[in-house]
Amino acid sequence: MKKIGIIGGASAESTIDYYKYITTEYIKKYGDYAYPQILINSISFQKYVDFMKKNDFYSLSELLLNEGLRLQNAGADFIIIATNTFHLFIEELRGQLSIPILSIIDSVKKEIQKDNLKKVALLGTKLTMDFNLYGEKCKENNIDVLVPDEADKKSIDKIIFNELTKGLVKSESKKVFINIIDKMKSMGAQGVILGCTEIPMLIKNNDTDLNVYDTTFIHAMDALNYSLSDPSSN
Repeated sequence: MKKIGIIGGASAESTIDYYKYITTEYIKKYGDYAYPQILINSISFQKYVDFMKKNDFYSLSELLLNEGLRLQNAGADFIIIATNTFHLFIEELRGQLSIPILSIIDSVKKEIQKDNLKKVALLGTKLTMDFNLYGEKCKENNIDVLVPDEADKKSIDKIIFNELTKGLVKSESKKVFINIIDKMKSMGAQGVILGCTEIPMLIKNNDTDLNVYDTTFIHAMDALNYSLSDPSSN
């Protein structure tokens, strides 16, 4: 098995879910406890939040590189970044690390392709939506990615940072998200990407009749499968 390195802590809530999904899904599938070794580098999130507020992307990228190097030097065979937003910097990191980084964007895109959808909505942090994190990759496969309007972006971002990253799940915030998803459905969205690893705390499959893509679970399962895969097949 390949050792999994996780850049976590952004936030603690989603990092916990990554660990839980990888270990419990392994046990469900194989019936024993020989799940992969997992190295978790739980960063101090505040510095990253401060840099995001300033749009200081250079400092964000440098911090992530340092944390990736820690995992590489600790013996990780590959890395996953346990947050959507930081995938804005994945190509820079790939260029400076000698071990693979599994992209959450690629993992989710594969699932959308399996479902043969051509138009999906993206909900996430304001940075994720402003840069339409999934748009370019999905466009390569003729999948359009819609993002909410500016007011809805701000509402989503506020709920993520003021509530979900702190483990708070509020019914009124759930209603806000469902209303936004309904708007995106009226614009032709056939599915919705929960493009922040905390949003699945709030929105579940049965909250909408659209296809729901839980990016945390999908990415964690790709990491598990990659860890167990034959090296010659990679």
